[in-house]
Amino acid sequence: MSVMLDASALLAYLNQEAGAEEVAEQMVGGGFISAVNLAEVYIKVTEWGQDAHLLEQALVRQGLLGGLLEEVPFGLEDAQLAARLRPLESAKKPIVNHQELSVTTESRRPASENPSAFR
Repeated sequence: MSVMLDASALLAYLNQEAGAEEVAEQMVGGGFISAVNLAEVYIKVTEWGQDAHLLEQALVRQGLLGGLLEEVPFGLEDAQLAARLRPLESAKKPIVNHQELSVTTESRRPASENPSAFR
């Protein structure tokens, strides 16, 4: 069975955070990650002061990217579908910051900000 990973699942796996074993079990049969979610992983790694290109090389060398995980494009139809599905997501609650007139989304933060798994 193939799975579709999001950025948080891949980051949990790479950092050996809570849920990493479950992600690994789900990836045994192969899976996919969208270009957008992969970009989120690279952005997070860069925020941690790591080199996203080195991470990509490591993922390819280990047989994850281009092996177990196939990167799939994210086009206009996908963007529209994501917009339609977003209201159905019940695990996150919007927080309105009236002072800054911005809307953010409350979500689970990674248990670790340590990108040691990428070294």
